[in-house]
Amino acid sequence: MAATETTQAFFTKLFAAISQEGLGPILLNALHENVKWTATGQSPLSGVYEVKNAYQEDCLGKIRGRLEYSPKPQVNNIIADREWTAVYFHSHGARSAKGVDFGMEYCWWLKVQDDKIVEVIGFFDQKQVYDLFHE
Repeated sequence: MAATETTQAFFTKLFAAISQEGLGPILLNALHENVKWTATGQSPLSGVYEVKNAYQEDCLGKIRGRLEYSPKPQVNNIIADREWTAVYFHSHGARSAKGVDFGMEYCWWLKVQDDKIVEVIGFFDQKQVYDLFHE
């Protein structure tokens, strides 16, 4: 299988599982220990997280306790080119601890090597995230 087809298959399978379980352990298990995760924009989650542990603690840790339910993504489109993939998806089912809908649209640009995600550049609804921290 060519690199593009392998990458497309990897992310199609991964996001099929994530859509059932939510953005949690399945995604974290797919991340390389030295993943570079860039959360774009100016929200409270925005920044560059240089390793998996930093992403877990410094990014995900900020929203832990603010969400009653984890987002469950539904993929709109996956486009792969060699080791890079763009995944455009929306989430549903996520609610803040105060009951406010936290569904939104995302586009992640992901790089895979040896069946591990080594880089992510994530685009998401900045206002939705801001509102989560200021409700």
